[in-house]
Amino acid sequence: MKAVGVKVLKNRLSEYIRIAAGGETILVTDRDRVVAELGPPRPHQSPLVADAILADAVRRGWITPPTMADPAPPPRIPVRGTRLSTLLKALIYLDTSVALAHLFVEDRRPGAALWRSPLVSSRILEYQLWVRLDGRGLASSHGDAARQLLSRLALVELAPDVLVRALEPFPAPVRTLDAIHLASVEFLHRAKQVVAVATYDHRTAAAASALGFPLHDPDAD
Repeated sequence: MKAVGVKVLKNRLSEYIRIAAGGETILVTDRDRVVAELGPPRPHQSPLVADAILADAVRRGWITPPTMADPAPPPRIPVRGTRLSTLLKALIYLDTSVALAHLFVEDRRPGAALWRSPLVSSRILEYQLWVRLDGRGLASSHGDAARQLLSRLALVELAPDVLVRALEPFPAPVRTLDAIHLASVEFLHRAKQVVAVATYDHRTAAAASALGFPLHDPDAD
């Protein structure tokens, strides 16, 4: 633990923010009296909520933070023959294709590293997952895993700004629900967040790249 005076902190703020982001708590003093603490987000606190800009979006009900504090990845669904990010790193926007690949334990599915990152998606993802599970008759067997996956995500609500943007043209052809996902990514970008898109869908990837958003490899371990 370090201590720093208010005047020194003001002149070397970037340096001390990097130290705090690395996990160390810094005591801020004024006339030899501790007046504040500077440190990383608390373990139970979403990186999204720690950010002042997005905190306002949360207060307005435009973003719902994740409800799961445990950083362990959601469990894979057992099938025959199958074994069972701080503010300085990019938020990973989880596309429906990646979530479904995880739930259905497909041949291509996300690696463990993805679940250690700060994850965000659109509220529309929740509807897509349950519709797909119901359609396959898997709501009972896969329901707990779906709820646990959703609990790890911060969700961008279907706010007016998102829906209005989804009606506007995109630089590459997209489907209706993909337009809502991409509009949600742009909503986060306008909130000054660095966002990388994790998707297995080629059309979504092409549109995200055309909009200038980096792609995150979901398979990386």
